[in-house]
Amino acid sequence: MKVSVLIPTRNNAHVLEQALKSLVKQKPDEIIIIDGHSTDNTVEVVKKYKAKIVFESTGTRGGACNVGADTSKGDILAFTDDDCIFPEDWIKKIKHAFSKDVDVVGGDDIEEKNATVFRQALFQIDIAKSKSFIEDFKRLRGCNTAYRRDFFMKHKFNTKLTGIEETEMHQRMKEAGGLMIFDRNIFVYHKRRSSFRKLFRRVYTNGQSRTLLVSYNKKFLEPMDIIAPAVILVLLASIVSAIINPVFLEVVILTGMICYLAKPAVILSKTKNWKYYPLLIPILIVRELGFGLGVLRGFMRRK
Repeated sequence: MKVSVLIPTRNNAHVLEQALKSLVKQKPDEIIIIDGHSTDNTVEVVKKYKAKIVFESTGTRGGACNVGADTSKGDILAFTDDDCIFPEDWIKKIKHAFSKDVDVVGGDDIEEKNATVFRQALFQIDIAKSKSFIEDFKRLRGCNTAYRRDFFMKHKFNTKLTGIEETEMHQRMKEAGGLMIFDRNIFVYHKRRSSFRKLFRRVYTNGQSRTLLVSYNKKFLEPMDIIAPAVILVLLASIVSAIINPVFLEVVILTGMICYLAKPAVILSKTKNWKYYPLLIPILIVRELGFGLGVLRGFMRRK
């Protein structure tokens, strides 16, 4: 059983090298880097570690992954990200998982022990979120999921989606009767965003991607897709109405303060890492503000 490891990338050579350095130690059957025509030294880095490189011009992660799959030779296709670091037994565990009759195997993505306080605080949100999932296939992440080749080629990523493409594909795979499992023991170290600015840009993009996903299929609509932009609109309306009645704005601000003092407590009640409470307050504000603005922007673009 051969495993092809596929990594889409673009202008991220400095972290891609760290990923490849940890990956080649495992002597994988095949490493394919799908490059979106980088202008940095990505090609040199790939050659240094003797990986295969293919180029794509789809403009989406899903499209890049499909291009890589088309050129791969492995029985198992393991997709990951260029900002991941891999434990020495990552491929071994993937092969073992596919010794059973399964179609898709996903694992966890955790933070490195030496990660910054900011990244560790962000990680608390993912930990708490993972505890709320009941169905395994909803926990599968793009940075650490492998597929039996024939099964993947029947479904593939939707190249029209600009993000969250794995969510849509996994839903189709589940509806097709695929056996999909989540194994927490198969993990990678995955870097979260390292600053408020980078976090905002990420969630803003996710908001736009969510709008496109929901417009593609309404069943993907979630409460946050409505709540986040609604909060922004209410805040804007209250600021305008404050000219006439400032009490309304005061009520909105007080309600917001209570909400964002309570949310970190709910998250940390699941992770028990209370030292991150002060930092989680502004992190949650930036996340939901950026996401809400992204949804609104995506909605306007669709219109």
